[in-house]
Amino acid sequence: MTTYKYIIFLSSAFLLISCNTRKHDSLEDHFNTEVTNRKDIKITQIETESIKLEHISSSYLGTLSIRNDSLYFADEMFCWVFIFDKDGNLHSKHLGQGRGPSEVSTGKIVAAEHLPNGGFFIIGGSWDCHHFSKNWERINEYRIGWKHKYSKQELLKNPQPDAHGLYSISYQSLLKMRTTDDHVFFPIYSQHPTFNLTSEKYLKYSRILAKMNINTGEVEKIMGRHSPEYLKHDFLLFDFFSFDISSDNEFFVCYPPDSLIYLYDNNYNIQGAFGYDGNEMDKDYTLINNITGNDLVELFETELETKGYYNWVEYIDERDLLFRSYTKGSHSKADGLQIYKGTTLIADVDVPKGCHVIGYIEPWFYSGAIINEIDEIITIYRFKIQF
Repeated sequence: MTTYKYIIFLSSAFLLISCNTRKHDSLEDHFNTEVTNRKDIKITQIETESIKLEHISSSYLGTLSIRNDSLYFADEMFCWVFIFDKDGNLHSKHLGQGRGPSEVSTGKIVAAEHLPNGGFFIIGGSWDCHHFSKNWERINEYRIGWKHKYSKQELLKNPQPDAHGLYSISYQSLLKMRTTDDHVFFPIYSQHPTFNLTSEKYLKYSRILAKMNINTGEVEKIMGRHSPEYLKHDFLLFDFFSFDISSDNEFFVCYPPDSLIYLYDNNYNIQGAFGYDGNEMDKDYTLINNITGNDLVELFETELETKGYYNWVEYIDERDLLFRSYTKGSHSKADGLQIYKGTTLIADVDVPKGCHVIGYIEPWFYSGAIINEIDEIITIYRFKIQF
């Protein structure tokens, strides 16, 4: 799938919010929560409409987002932000590379997100951050600041899961960053020689989410845990996650192999879990024992193309609905989309390959960008639902 071609690292980033403050809290403690499953199917199919965005001068690498009644395409390589109306017609273009007050002084956009006050926030490829006002004027730029209470030598000999110095931002395709009034949340992972995704200690105790002060760039807290599902297998390759934050600052989290969706309140206290398996998913994953180097990278790309997994979760405040997207695998011509009202599953339907919901412009729900680099075409899907 085009969406996943540009994964650079095998990220071990997952969002989970820990309310346990012990240094080595167990996975069992972290996920000792009630599972509530309800099913009341109200929608059995949806009709998607495809739209081609107006042609632009672009690298045709990037991400699509929605704010108010507009579509925003952030060009990964040229650092332009193109704004389209709800029908895909180009409205305006902003930013671009440069040192001017309304330009981006980085060579690449790896993540971009709207701010509650109307501003725009960008993370570049070197821990560099760029904060713009709603009028596209630079407010601040800085590199992410990590608190270091252990030396590199100490961490090399004895990695401590709560040490900020173990982690770095997880650059991956579909990198999801979320913002509140004062903070930016992004996934993190460790490249330590022994404390990494092939380590059971890592899967139990590693932190997976960073909470950064938007004004200072300082990472104030690292938190989260992997899904318990990973310890049921011998080091699954699918080591990434998706999350979203509601307007009330509740967190929704899902992991590729895990049928459950985890809910946390705005203080990072777990509130429960819910969710059902998707339809016709090929979850016969290849395990990564004794696989290293380029073989691991190639296997990762193959698994992404051929296996079934949950790849995106999006909460739409305007409709109080949660959408979870999943791939079924290479055996299927369609992907899947689940819709939850509260903790109740109200739909599990087929959607076109690569279709995952990213936002809502009344009365339409919109997908992310499906990019054809060769023909320079950006396609999106939209649909309506009634129940």
